[in-house]
Amino acid sequence: MAFITGKILQGNCGAVTYMGDGHYLCGPIPDQPGVDPRASDPINFYARITGKPGETVHLDIQWPEFDEVLAGWQKYKQETFFNVAHSCVYISNDQLEWSRVEDVRPEAETKTLHLTLTLEDTETYVSVNYFYTCRMYQTLRRDLAGNPAVEERIIGRARDGQDMLLYRVTDPAVPVEEKKLVYLQAGQHCCEFGGMHLMDAVLRYLTSGNAADLLKKYEFHILPVFSLADWASGYKDELGADPNTVWDTLCRPENRAVDAYLRSLPQKPVVLLDAHNARKNNFLIISDYVEPERVAAQLRFVELVEEKCDFTKPGTVSRTKEEIYANFKQYGLLNFGYGFTMEISRFHLYERETRRMIPLSKALFTRFGSQLPRAIDAFISEL
Repeated sequence: MAFITGKILQGNCGAVTYMGDGHYLCGPIPDQPGVDPRASDPINFYARITGKPGETVHLDIQWPEFDEVLAGWQKYKQETFFNVAHSCVYISNDQLEWSRVEDVRPEAETKTLHLTLTLEDTETYVSVNYFYTCRMYQTLRRDLAGNPAVEERIIGRARDGQDMLLYRVTDPAVPVEEKKLVYLQAGQHCCEFGGMHLMDAVLRYLTSGNAADLLKKYEFHILPVFSLADWASGYKDELGADPNTVWDTLCRPENRAVDAYLRSLPQKPVVLLDAHNARKNNFLIISDYVEPERVAAQLRFVELVEEKCDFTKPGTVSRTKEEIYANFKQYGLLNFGYGFTMEISRFHLYERETRRMIPLSKALFTRFGSQLPRAIDAFISEL
């Protein structure tokens, strides 16, 4: 690690070399002595800088995962994470409140992000937040293939022609009529990639052998990526109406495909869960536009998730509003009786034990993905 005038740069930032004049080069070498073990986790670049308030620090970040290809509509077929990474750099002094670094200078030839920071405190945290990518999605498909508890289904096509893949996960030896149906989805908004990471983790937990009891009780129908066509655009309505606001008109093929699939099932889902992560600096489960008589049930679901999961922040609430908003929550309420929406932090999770916002990591999602199905089970058991 680099030591200069008392400053230390730590995190999963690979090899750090002091280049002089306050410049640090964060290179793509993850196995240097003293580097945080998260260096081997490609989900998030994370560094802690210690120094004197008022000091200027120059960071040049090189990262092997910058080259990974994002999915998306035709225009973005070859888009790489580096091309959007400059808009994904955040800074914090306390790991609770994070703000975006506006002046990030990308250098395409060397795949380097350049930024200059003036330290406001003795500790400063920098994070470059990682998207859910093609490689992750393809790896998930490969790992699920051949599992006797999993059936991959094509339920429709996105606007760019890509197949919408849904996974039915259950114990095939237990008759369907003896189980309840749970539907989960993520990725309605392309920029909200935390939900995709979470659904990936949930699928891996359900197929790990550690959830055999749940698979005997439930059929899980999971759509890990809803809006394939918008995945890499960075704008949730790049190709037209926001997919989460047209559940009344079903004017987009993705919405129509999900609606037709849910209506084709032999039984109604007991719970529908829509994973978002709407740029909030805390783990949050919130249900907007809930009918007053549903609020108690919503709040109980929140309580159970807070009880079962480690990454929750006290004070989570459900809200009610009079107007009808045609999002998936309202769609679920009107058509199936329950429409729970889970929104998780866009870039960090609040860890209850340490009371800190912590960068996304595979280990955290693996843990969270094993806890969420248990919370759903506890909720359904009380219905």
